[in-house]
Amino acid sequence: MVEGLLRAKHLQTIGSEIGMPGLSEEISLWTDSSAAKSFASRRGLGKMRHMEARYLWLQGEVLKKTVKVFKIKGD
Repeated sequence: MVEGLLRAKHLQTIGSEIGMPGLSEEISLWTDSSAAKSFASRRGLGKMRHMEARYLWLQGEVLKKTVKVFKIKGD
């Protein structure tokens, strides 16, 4: 999820630099994992033991409402 968000933010930056106005909107992040969605939507570590700072960055982006996380059905 973090890698996808980084790539989307990169495209937003490039788009704003070349003058594409529609790319500065909210990013939609889709996942088929309920655990990933719930982790991205909450704040802090909770009971997780091994954590990287990039996951906390993802939570911060969701908190700032620059990213919206959706659940899709996985097969």
